[in-house]
Amino acid sequence: MRSIISVMICVLGILISACGVKPADYYPLQEGYVWTYNLGDASKLRTVENFAVRAIDKKKVIPQKVDERGRTSFSFVVQEKNGVFEYAVQPAGSTAPRVLDTPRCILKYPVRGGTTWQEEASLGVLLESVPYTMTYTIEKKKETLTVPAGTFENCIKVSGSGLVEKDRGVLGALKVMVSHEIWYAPKVGMVRSIRKESGNHVLTGTSESIILLESFKK
Repeated sequence: MRSIISVMICVLGILISACGVKPADYYPLQEGYVWTYNLGDASKLRTVENFAVRAIDKKKVIPQKVDERGRTSFSFVVQEKNGVFEYAVQPAGSTAPRVLDTPRCILKYPVRGGTTWQEEASLGVLLESVPYTMTYTIEKKKETLTVPAGTFENCIKVSGSGLVEKDRGVLGALKVMVSHEIWYAPKVGMVRSIRKESGNHVLTGTSESIILLESFKK
């Protein structure tokens, strides 16, 4: 009898451990959390800080202050049953938030392999803003990741891809493949982001931006 109870306790412990990470842990929104990111160069940093909950048009949002290269902007985030969304933005120099026509999905729930969502975006191609659609998917395999802030286990990886197409007449059809990989660590948030743009024309070229977590405090 004791052996059966011991086995049950062991199984219960495993289940509790497995359930210890909640979906919200992958994108913490608690007041006072601060992230500092390296933008591919130790001299180029971005700091993100969570502030207390406030209301915009009666919607409860979490303001995230973003400081980068001497400029301050705000992103206003909401946590819904189906994920985390950016509800409004306040660019540097603006005096008030602007509510987005459609909230932008940052991370969709449930946080498990196969969860997919789309995001409408735009890309500047030859001085013109061209709309396109990004499709994001949470990968099934969790990873251990090492960045300047340390080593993080059980990270989820979100993979995104999109295609920008524009007919430029005598210049031909311009195409740009966009890929975006983002890693989130439980109880920390985003720890790495790699975005690549690869064009089929000399006028579009290729580019890559890497963001790494430099430090994190709460």
